Amino acid sequence: MSTLTIAILLSSFLGAVHFWNEKILLIFKQKETKAKSVSFIAGASVAYIFLYLLPDLYRGVAHLNQWIFIFILLGFSLVHLLEKYFYQHTIGQERFLRFKEIHFSIFFLYYFVVGVVLTEFLRLNLLKGLLFFVPILFYAAVSRLSFKEIHIHLREQKFFKIILSLATLLGVILASAILQQSLLYHALLAFILGAFLYIVIMDFIPKEAQGRPDYFLLGLSIYTLLIILTWNF
Repeated sequence: MSTLTIAILLSSFLGAVHFWNEKILLIFKQKETKAKSVSFIAGASVAYIFLYLLPDLYRGVAHLNQWIFIFILLGFSLVHLLEKYFYQHTIGQERFLRFKEIHFSIFFLYYFVVGVVLTEFLRLNLLKGLLFFVPILFYAAVSRLSFKEIHIHLREQKFFKIILSLATLLGVILASAILQQSLLYHALLAFILGAFLYIVIMDFIPKEAQGRPDYFLLGLSIYTLLIILTWNF
């Protein structure tokens, strides 16, 4: 099976999970199930950021120098601003709908870049691509920044859901053209790292007395071992 075929299948699955996010969230309705799942994926995500994404980004410094950190900052800040907007401006239909295009653009950009980066990781190493895909998939399934958080009138417009669900697939399809420009690729990787770093800190890692430390350690250990194995192949 070719790298492109695998990337298309994974991005299509991610799109389906994103589209049916509200139904999938029902699986994590039980408090204990959610605590275990979120803690496990938090541990895995932390290991992935420090042992895989950051080393990859370090190689990108040779292409963009210190400018690469601007794209990390941009990815981190955009996700933060999007989340704050949801919680501060979801009262008042007219006010919300005026800015729905902004929400759509940021969501679309995030998942489009995920498709590009996923394709490159799969090309370099299948396991590397899968290790990147799993935390992204979990985020799409249980994220607070999902269509469940968007106003009912926007949620009823299935056009938006369909287009956003296809964003990762579109990134995969256009990846070959984008990846020919090494500067653009490393900028996109830095953007994803910034966004993913915010997601892990704010959404994945349980706050205060919440969560299960043993499942966090389990996720951290399993992902660390898997990543170390990829260093030797």
